[in-house]
Amino acid sequence: MSKLNFSIIGILVIFVTLITFSSCNKEAELETTTNDDVLERILDFKEKVENPNQQKSGEEISVEDAVWLVEAALNYSYCMTELSDSLLNQFVVDSLSLEINISNGEIFYNDVINSYIEISYEITNVLNDYNANLKKITLADVECDLDNSLIKVYYILGTKEIEEKSTKGKFASFGETDYWYWGWGLGKAPPYSGYEGYDAGLRIQQYANFSIGRPAQYAYLTDIETIKEWAGSDYLWSKTGSGGSPSVEPHLTPTEMTFWLNKLKEVGQLKKPVGKNIINYDVEYEMLLGWDTWGRFHEAELKYGIWHISNPGEL
Repeated sequence: MSKLNFSIIGILVIFVTLITFSSCNKEAELETTTNDDVLERILDFKEKVENPNQQKSGEEISVEDAVWLVEAALNYSYCMTELSDSLLNQFVVDSLSLEINISNGEIFYNDVINSYIEISYEITNVLNDYNANLKKITLADVECDLDNSLIKVYYILGTKEIEEKSTKGKFASFGETDYWYWGWGLGKAPPYSGYEGYDAGLRIQQYANFSIGRPAQYAYLTDIETIKEWAGSDYLWSKTGSGGSPSVEPHLTPTEMTFWLNKLKEVGQLKKPVGKNIINYDVEYEMLLGWDTWGRFHEAELKYGIWHISNPGEL
């Protein structure tokens, strides 16, 4: 049995005014399934987690199967969603990595079970740190780093501290005061100021995530897939110039903010894998400096997954 060592990679707390995941405010029709075979596979794994003596000594499974099982079980156990629980006003993005023995693309089943238990323990501790009337995981994404024998977990927590009324459609476009510096958390741009810690990329990311539909029924995610849209593409904001670093950092007007928001959502749909739904947008900033040129860019990670509808009685 391998020893599991935690390495918390980082925490980014993003405060938002309101998030509305509503079937009335979704970008495209949700694709869902009620695959009983998938649920049976998850429940079988969870049974072995709770009763490890059922597992054969020395049994191994492939890395691919191990990643699928841990990811699916985490989402089933912690990311169960319901429309009435989708009004969140704070996101916590976190990740961790676990050392695990990998040999010829195989992992001992007991190590997979222990990985799941340790990840569950960490998630529970993070949730317990928040004093909120609603707190849950909205996404768990698991991958394997074969070169370093690590299982990596990326997850998003959502919390709600006060009840809010739905404001359907409020986040379709930006308002007249939405002048934002491009990145670095520089806040609002002239003629406005303040809001340090926010920037154009972060606000575009938030508004794009506001538009994502979630099932109205109980549901869970499997088969998380990440696709990157690189800096400077036709679907992401970019600006270059000459003369080294600009004396004044670029900023976006309300019209530009809405334009690039729509472009981001457009590429989210264009790159959507068959049978999957967009489940998260993450916009980052990039900088390029040369002897006589400079560049500022946005790039994005687009996460997709399969929604499975579940009967609450199965929980």
